[in-house]
Amino acid sequence: MKFLKRSYNFSKKAKLDKLCEHEGFRVPLEYVFFDQGNAIASDGCVLIVVPIEIISNLEQSDIEKLNGHLIHYSVFSKLIKMDAIIEITGSYITACNDTYYPIKVSFPIKVNGLEDGYEYYDYKKILNNMYHAPKNTSDEICFNAKMLNDLCAAVDQHNPIITPNGENGAIKVRFKEDPYDRIQAAIMPRLFSD
Repeated sequence: MKFLKRSYNFSKKAKLDKLCEHEGFRVPLEYVFFDQGNAIASDGCVLIVVPIEIISNLEQSDIEKLNGHLIHYSVFSKLIKMDAIIEITGSYITACNDTYYPIKVSFPIKVNGLEDGYEYYDYKKILNNMYHAPKNTSDEICFNAKMLNDLCAAVDQHNPIITPNGENGAIKVRFKEDPYDRIQAAIMPRLFSD
């Protein structure tokens, strides 16, 4: 019988799966993407990039193993319910649901761009355009407040700071609880008519 001394996993409050595409229109967005130590989730209307160390207690070596991989939102939602991640390999994450009597479960993961032609969108380009665009605070913007609520819930943050982006109507979202602005988020413009 193997006893795990410490539980390594994503926080059960890391609800990134809620921000992924669930309708099947943009298949790559059905996945949480891991890149350069960050977890990225988007449904095409909202986008969040959060350092894995903020939403997990994984060791640095495991964080590096996740780089370049995709986890389907349905798999991610099951994974965060597990007590501990035991191993991360090229195409599977093995976890267990009980630290005293572990029953191992393997979850499939994909390599970005190599399997089924899924390649995640260029999230860096979107954020760079938004975070470095000139601001015009006199413009009115419209956005779905549920999207802001979902962003906060995904990373267990409660005090969003929103900044309109006057150039394209998008909204940059930061969080008061993250004083170094390591979590980057955006809400894309909502089209509406008078």
